[in-house]
Amino acid sequence: MNAGIGGIPASGTIVNEMAEDMAIFQEILHWSKSSLLPWQQDALRRIWIQRELEEADVSELLTMAKSHRGASYTGPQPPEPMPLDDNHIAANVVCESAPSLKSMHSLRNVNAISSEQRLEFGVRGLTAIYGENAAGKSSYCRVLKKACRARSKGKTILPNVFAPQSDLLPPQAIFELVDQAGVSKTVTWTDGNPAPPAMSAFALFDADCVRLYVNDAGEVLYIPYGLDCFSKLAGLCTDIREEIQREINSSAPTPPIIDEIIGAGKILAQITHRTTPVEINTLAAFSEADEERLTHLTRIFADLTANDPLARARELRRKQQRVDNLRSELLARARAFSTMRVSELRVL
Repeated sequence: MNAGIGGIPASGTIVNEMAEDMAIFQEILHWSKSSLLPWQQDALRRIWIQRELEEADVSELLTMAKSHRGASYTGPQPPEPMPLDDNHIAANVVCESAPSLKSMHSLRNVNAISSEQRLEFGVRGLTAIYGENAAGKSSYCRVLKKACRARSKGKTILPNVFAPQSDLLPPQAIFELVDQAGVSKTVTWTDGNPAPPAMSAFALFDADCVRLYVNDAGEVLYIPYGLDCFSKLAGLCTDIREEIQREINSSAPTPPIIDEIIGAGKILAQITHRTTPVEINTLAAFSEADEERLTHLTRIFADLTANDPLARARELRRKQQRVDNLRSELLARARAFSTMRVSELRVL
């Protein structure tokens, strides 16, 4: 293992372990290409290069999943799925040819680091890089994270604020590698371009990468490097499935009366994502027997409409009210002309 920045190992050639990890990465890449849907491949890419998916990521993946199934959705058109590819993971390394990092130099537009500055690493053993704050340790680490395809890419590499705007080209660095036979090789990295395959032989860890292996309670969990993507992808698929089910439940069009009369609600409830187009067409076919049943149900509906019990009850209540009003009026007139009232009038 060689190279350490700020007390954190920055790159290394732990030959046996690294080669084993690279093989795992290639297996994950092959599995993604052969087994996952396009939107799931995009999800795996995001999970691989980000520590946590943001709400915007989940929203885009949800619309991708709907678009893949031909379902309608609101909002902007989802982006084209971008699968995980060779540029996102470490290349497969042959143990006998695994290189060591000897130096990095000729940095361009990487904070205030001079292009003449050269950082040397010991080919054997451990190299400790130390210095005052703002000496440039983190700047070197940011370059290494992008060039070595670290799981966490970290912050954006900022240019030199004192340099003229006309000189602000993309950040760049040159790495010198040494293979097991002692042969040197230089590799140029430019920000925004795919990381050089040779640099993927190195693994870089810092505080951001470490969080991939430590849970919220601070408990250290043993997760083989890269395999955490499976649990995160499974959790994402579960969340998207639950969200789609909530949307289905909120827009259910089947009132209870349909179930009681024709049972269409029961048929709709049996339709799932496994229902084939042939089965859908069979259910949608309208036969002569269906036509006869429709005519029969139409007559029943017309009869219920003409003899609606609720309407009949309202009519009877209105008639009762008119009768009650007439009775009250007649009783009032009868009291005015009663025998007692007539006798009183005669006396007067």
